[in-house]
Amino acid sequence: MERFNQPVRIDVLLALYWQRVLSVRLAALDKEIFDESL
Repeated sequence: MERFNQPVRIDVLLALYWQRVLSVRLAALDKEIFDESL
């Protein structure tokens, strides 16, 4: 069971990491678009 435990945790960490990266990039994009529209 411990064999399967670690890869799952790594997948979860990667998913959370990419979620943060993408949300940060989207927020930066929204800010750029908003600034240009002003």
